[in-house]
Amino acid sequence: MKHTLIALSLAGLALTSCHHSEPAPTVLQDYSAMEQFAIGAVYDARPTRALVDKVEIVPSESANTVFRIEMTGAPSARGIFNVEVAENVGTFELVQLDTLQ
Repeated sequence: MKHTLIALSLAGLALTSCHHSEPAPTVLQDYSAMEQFAIGAVYDARPTRALVDKVEIVPSESANTVFRIEMTGAPSARGIFNVEVAENVGTFELVQLDTLQ
């Protein structure tokens, strides 16, 4: 009897784990592509820059998205950039790239 219950329990787990559905697209997935575009813009402008340490969205008065991208390195020497990106029908456009440090 124990073996039957265990077998049924495992079969139930297998059925629930087989049921797989893709999550609905979210805004975060859009930002991920936009973040990659912004990071690429920094590397295009400064090809010798270090690795990316932190990416965050900063408040902006424009309708565009502004990312603050911090590179690795000593606090006094690390590169910090604000990258303004516009989205036009599924494509991204660099509006402005400012070097903060």
